[in-house]
This record gives sequence, structure tokens and C-alpha cells, in this order.
Amino acid sequence: MKKSIYILVLLLLAACTESDYSDYSYNRGLGNMNIYLVEDGQIQQTHSDSINLASLKLEKELWLKHSEIDFYDWSAHIFYLKVEKEKQDCAGRYFVLAYNEKPLFLGYFMPLWQSSIPQVPVIIAEDGIFYPSDVIPLGGFHYLQGVNALDENEDFKTALKESGFFRKGIEVVLENVTKKNSTTIEYTYKVANRDTRKIYILDPDKMGASRFYYYTNGVSFYNGSTYYFSENLSSTPSESILPSWYYALYPGQSVTRTVELGGFRNLPSGKVTCMFSFPGANARATDWEKRDGRIWLGDYFVEKELAFD
Repeated sequence: MKKSIYILVLLLLAACTESDYSDYSYNRGLGNMNIYLVEDGQIQQTHSDSINLASLKLEKELWLKHSEIDFYDWSAHIFYLKVEKEKQDCAGRYFVLAYNEKPLFLGYFMPLWQSSIPQVPVIIAEDGIFYPSDVIPLGGFHYLQGVNALDENEDFKTALKESGFFRKGIEVVLENVTKKNSTTIEYTYKVANRDTRKIYILDPDKMGASRFYYYTNGVSFYNGSTYYFSENLSSTPSESILPSWYYALYPGQSVTRTVELGGFRNLPSGKVTCMFSFPGANARATDWEKRDGRIWLGDYFVEKELAFD
């Protein structure tokens, strides 16, 4: 009888655990996600969005294997890998991400010198300049502004969950922006950990605003066709980040910070649309790993309409 009760308790605990983390699937046997290079000469336009993926000829050798993927951060659209991966040799090539051999989307290895922005997800073809070699950031529509087409790709999200790769990451909310005077603002943002493990984020209270502004331009605005941004941004170069500059966010926890930003010219009154990019850290390969979690990498873009007095 005691043995039966013990087994029943274990089953109930397992059911609760699955329910608590219903967005995560740790059964790695449900699917197979890979990235293939497209054979050259089949795609002529970088901005094409009407290509029949099933008709493309793909190279037989996988560029990224399912077994090389650790997880995917949905909040930053970044693959974290178990291996280091060179990207520079793929500059100008197209790729297809497939799940169980079904193509989910077309992507492009964008060279650093290219000025036009492809209307497909992109992998910046560089090695170790912006990100460590064991992560693969994916871009999307107007990725330089942080708007990502992959946010709406439900097939991709489902495939990630079934593969056990999906991680929610963080959520950033721009809560308030106030005008201190004609050239200076004060803005408040909140960062929440939507993941199941601890996440370390850059903290302006710990590192100082000038070092924080080395990684982000803070908040900018636009009203119609007129844009307002800090023209005299005061920042302190900080190539290396001290461990004491991070704030450790536990799962489900949030933190709010208020930061001052000057250097504007004739701030407007009335309604404006505010833009804010919350920055991730720069890290070398494997440096993002922590014993109890990870350092958040990426760039979280927030846009919100507010009113100035």
C-alpha cells in the first residue's frame, strides 16, 4: 500500500512539474531541427519573400546539426550552441531552417559590408566581433531596429518547443519617460525573467549610467517625421564587464530601473513614440554560461507611445 501511495505521489509531482513549465518540452526525441545551406545560383533577390522553399536544392552536408544546439532564447532570437561555429565563410549565402526535414523559413548570411536589409531572417556573417562564436543570432524584418519577423512564426516556435530548445528569456517594458528640462529626460523600464533559470542582466545602478550607455543609446523619440535623440551621449567605454555589474534575475522575478539621459535638443511636448533598446552583454565563447544560469545576450527593442508635459 505504501509503495502504491509513493508511486502516486511521484506521478502527481511529475504532472505538476509539466504543468508549471508547459512551454518547455525536454523530450529531445520528438523532432530534428537543422540548418542547411542553399546551393548557389537559385535565388537572385535578397528581398524575395515568395520563394517555394520545397523546390530549393540544399547542400547535403548540414551547416548546423540538431545535436549541436543547446537551446534558443525567444526574447533575443538567439541559438546557443554546444560548439563554436564559423560564419564568415558563408557571407552572401542563403540557408533554410528545417524541422523534421520540413523547411520552416529561408534565411541569409549577411556580410558586414552590405547596406541593404534583407526581408528574411539573417545571420550576420562575422566571427567574434558582436557575439561569441558559440551563439547564432537571427535577425528579421528591419532587424537593426529590433523588429523581428520571427516573433510571428508559430510553426518555428512549436518546433522549438517540441525539440526542447525553446526558452522564453526576458521581457522588457518601458514604463515611463519624463522630461526634466528641455535637454534631459528620465526614463523607467522593467525587466522580467520569463525563463526557468536565473538570468544575469546589465544593471545601470551597478555599472553607472555612462557605462550602460556604452551598450545602448537609451531612449529616442519620434513625432511624425521628426526624430529626437541624444546628440551628446555621455558614455564610458567598457570592453570588459565586471561580475558586479550584473543583476541576477530569478525565474519569475522582475527589476525596475530609472535612468537619466541628457544631450537632447529642444524636447517636444505632447504625444511622442518612444524607442528603447535594452542591451545584452558582450561575451566570449562559453563566458555566457553560469553555474546557476546564464548571461543574457541580444538586444530587446521596445516601442511605446507616451505624452510629455
